[in-house]
Amino acid sequence: MSERNYWQRMRRRRMSRRALLGASARAGVGAAGLALVGCGDDDDDQQAAVQVQQQQDQQQQAMQQQSMQQQQQQQAMEQQADQADQQEAAMQQQDDQQQAAVAQPAPSSFNMGGIWETTYVGLSSANPPTLDPMANLTYLAQIPSGYHYSRLLKYVRGGEGVDPLNYGEYEGDAAVGLPEIPDQTTYIYTIRDDMRWHDVDPLNGRQVTVDDILYTEDRFLSLSDSNGNAQSWAGVVNSFEGVENSQIKIGLHQPYAPFLNFSASPSHLWIIPREIVEDGTVEQRPVGSGAWIFDTYEPDVRVVWRRNPDWYEPEINGAKPPFADGIQASLVGDPNVIIPNLAEGNLDLSLLAPSIYGRLLEEVPDATYRFNQSTVPNGFAFNYSIEPWNDVRMRQALSLALDRQAILEAVDDTKQGAWQTCLSPLAPFYLDPRDKETFGENVEYFHKDLQRAHELMDAAGYPDGIDVVVHGNSDRYGVGWVNYMETVMLSAAELGIRYQFQFTEYAAYIATVFRGDFDEGILLGPFIVPVEPDDILFTVYHPDSGRHNWGAGPGDPESDQTFVDMLNAQRAEVDQEARLNLIHDIQRYAAEKLYIIPTPRGASVYGFNPNVRHLDLDQIWHKVGYGWGTEFMPYLWDAEA
Repeated sequence: MSERNYWQRMRRRRMSRRALLGASARAGVGAAGLALVGCGDDDDDQQAAVQVQQQQDQQQQAMQQQSMQQQQQQQAMEQQADQADQQEAAMQQQDDQQQAAVAQPAPSSFNMGGIWETTYVGLSSANPPTLDPMANLTYLAQIPSGYHYSRLLKYVRGGEGVDPLNYGEYEGDAAVGLPEIPDQTTYIYTIRDDMRWHDVDPLNGRQVTVDDILYTEDRFLSLSDSNGNAQSWAGVVNSFEGVENSQIKIGLHQPYAPFLNFSASPSHLWIIPREIVEDGTVEQRPVGSGAWIFDTYEPDVRVVWRRNPDWYEPEINGAKPPFADGIQASLVGDPNVIIPNLAEGNLDLSLLAPSIYGRLLEEVPDATYRFNQSTVPNGFAFNYSIEPWNDVRMRQALSLALDRQAILEAVDDTKQGAWQTCLSPLAPFYLDPRDKETFGENVEYFHKDLQRAHELMDAAGYPDGIDVVVHGNSDRYGVGWVNYMETVMLSAAELGIRYQFQFTEYAAYIATVFRGDFDEGILLGPFIVPVEPDDILFTVYHPDSGRHNWGAGPGDPESDQTFVDMLNAQRAEVDQEARLNLIHDIQRYAAEKLYIIPTPRGASVYGFNPNVRHLDLDQIWHKVGYGWGTEFMPYLWDAEA
């Protein structure tokens, strides 16, 4: 199938009934108009008359054939429109079900018991290379930590009035609550006295102490040569010491605006006991102090946790979370396995994908679906030693070639996805590039303009287009991501970009390509699961980041002192309104430089079978990010338990 036909088919799939029938009507008018067009002269002799008659007969036959074809097309379009109506009705039914759920009163008590059957990470489920979050940056190692480990702080759990994308509200985890802040570089946390390690060997339920947390921080820093997150921590934290009254005093190198968020980050200081590090079991048999006790890991099958009865969280309406007895998380990410099991009730809940939402409505109509803007930034990244991508005109041309809305329509059945800037939709910092008036003049680089794109590529010396290798990963991000890459590149192909994919096995990909270490071509990938703008602005872009997603070379971000100064300024600005304005300005500036070209991303989708209930029925949605094992899963209860 040609690229053009494929792209057109992708768009037609999303056409509404009105658009389909309107297209049919326009096709009919066009055919009639062509039939009426004639050509002749003033010669009225008999031969000419015969020729005219023959032409009219031929035109009449052509019109009849066209009419039959139009009728067939009309019937096909009406059938397609009927299917669109059915899908729209199903979506409306889903909306009605969700609104009805909102109207239900909050329960006075919660059922205890039951085992949640879920997936590890939805369609991206796979075997974790390790269960030690300090040994590997992969999401496959970070996400399980949210079930069995603790942090100094955690994010306020999902519920009424809590924006799942706003990570500016915190509560205590290992700390009893928010810290004392005597000045802008000093934070003093009081460690709770009712937190215990899980009651399994070798910890056997002993109390978590200040010394345990000091050991964790020491170990984290010792891994900074190989752990980019540890490098980020070391760049912020100057001192970390125990003081009297079970307190930890943290000193910063300089004011760091998002330090409370840093303390709650599910990508940094997981509190891990010395005993399992020293006996070598930290990678296979974690023991923590979180809501769930790790039980077993069966490669290619599942990870199992059981309820921690000694978790510090108090009773809620007479029931003590976690409400369920345990969790079994399947490591199979195949949608052809996940969807039937969700439909048959073998799965209670699962992270899903926007590209399969239409299929879900047909095959699992009784489930409740929740959507959220994905905070994962994705796009094209570059090694700046490779020409011509170190020429800003080429990056601008590629961005201008992308039809971002058409890409979303092709990959996101939920219609809830978003365009991205250098920032994903993190409230309240994100500027929507679809809002031209608010964003400013550089918003032009996010809106398709092939003429301008060709002008820029011609000026850069590539009037006939360019052949390019597009790097990516397929064995962890799943078939949905490969389809996404294909859709994005079909849009880019309209500019004359002739592409071929090169996929790298995940472990090698994370160690090399993901960080801009490749010899040819460009990268199209997701970059991080952020909980704060600086997670993206520093980690992905800053030259001091231990894992930035670009390779060094002429014209890279490090050579742009204005950009680096802006990144540093937002980190140090403690006034919230002033910092908000700085981050808005960064998005506007980066829209022209395009050190990474943002691509749109579909919504996050989670599916829940009817037996699944949440602490707050009108907010059955977790705080997105790696910490949902703590901030969401303990508060689910089973109506059938």
